[in-house]
Amino acid sequence: MFLSTLLPLFPLDLVLLPGTPLPLHIFEPRYREMISECLDRSQHFGVLRGKEQELAEIGCTAHQIAAVTGHASLSEVQRYTKAADRKRMAREAMAKLIEGGW
Repeated sequence: MFLSTLLPLFPLDLVLLPGTPLPLHIFEPRYREMISECLDRSQHFGVLRGKEQELAEIGCTAHQIAAVTGHASLSEVQRYTKAADRKRMAREAMAKLIEGGW
C-alpha cells in the first residue's frame, strides 16, 4: 500500500492509544506551524515517541541526533548528550569506587 500523503509527526516522550485525547501546549515554532497547518486542512497528525535520549545514551553526538530528529538548534539537543555524559561519568565513578574497595 502506498500512501499519497505524509503524516506529520509530533515527537513526545509518551505512548498513547489511538484516539486518546491529549491536551497540548505547543511552544516550538516549527511544531506550532505544523499543527496549525493540520488544523487548517482538517488533517490528522501522529505522535511519535522521542528517541533523543536513547540516541545520546548509545553515544550519538548532538550533530548526529539533530540529523536524525530534525532539530534546528544544537543547544536543544545538547541537553540529551549532557545528561547521557553525566550518567556515563557517574557509572564510571561508581565502578572506580567499587574497584578501590569502597
